[in-house]
Amino acid sequence: MKILQLIDNHDYVCTNSWQSQLAIGLDRLNLVKRVTLDDIKNGLNKHLISECDVVLSTIKFRNVMRDRDVIAKYLDGSPVHLYDQDPHEFHTDDSPYKGAYPLVTGALNVKKYLVTSKWWADRLND
Repeated sequence: MKILQLIDNHDYVCTNSWQSQLAIGLDRLNLVKRVTLDDIKNGLNKHLISECDVVLSTIKFRNVMRDRDVIAKYLDGSPVHLYDQDPHEFHTDDSPYKGAYPLVTGALNVKKYLVTSKWWADRLND
């Protein structure tokens, strides 16, 4: 299985603990290609979408929310798995991002949301 990973940028992947652990695991499989958010905004490397079996976005969810239309245009309907390491940011009453999940799901062909804990997975599925 080949994976296309959409990332914020290479520095963030290397310095964020969640992102770096995931990158190390994926790199061991030698099945991943990465495209940055800047690449997406500039329409670069779109050919990788059709060359991969799975599109996995690990772009910060607030950036996915902000740039959802650009990402949607880039993916052109291709299904995407969205990784969110801070789902609480989008579900607390006082968050400026509350309600982001339906907006992103409306713009992108979201196959699955992937979160960092079973507790959040269960809550999001309710």
